[in-house]
Amino acid sequence: MSLNLHSIVRHAINANYQDDSFTYYRSLGQENVNGLIKALYAPAETITGNFQSEGDSTLDHANLAGQNSTVRKLYIHASNDRESRPWSLYRPLARSGDYIVDKFGGYWLITAVLEDFSDAGWVCVRCTFQTDTPQLTIKENDDEENTENENGTGTDTNN
Repeated sequence: MSLNLHSIVRHAINANYQDDSFTYYRSLGQENVNGLIKALYAPAETITGNFQSEGDSTLDHANLAGQNSTVRKLYIHASNDRESRPWSLYRPLARSGDYIVDKFGGYWLITAVLEDFSDAGWVCVRCTFQTDTPQLTIKENDDEENTENENGTGTDTNN
């Protein structure tokens, strides 16, 4: 049995900085929808976690120091199910482009996995704030297979 340090310090972190709830849209890759290639997303899930700032030296090391955008680390509770992890490029089939929506309605694109302890229940990802609300096409699941909703086009949403 491994020692889960994050679980040990989580109570101290939450005593000073409570977890927030986020809406999570997991990328399902791209698909041809009525002749247009669209990025598809799984229906929204609710997850918990909290943002922390990225240090200048970390951003410099990641070649993001000159970037004119808001970049944050996000510690979130994560499943050990490999298909549902918020993993960007590391997920099977190289699916990427997951989005997190904060309590203010701001969209954050997951751009990197900084620490993966999803087997222990958490993951740390780098997120970039999106100044424009992305157009997400939601692929509804009617049964256990990945099938689209009844009209076969997915659902566009601007939540």
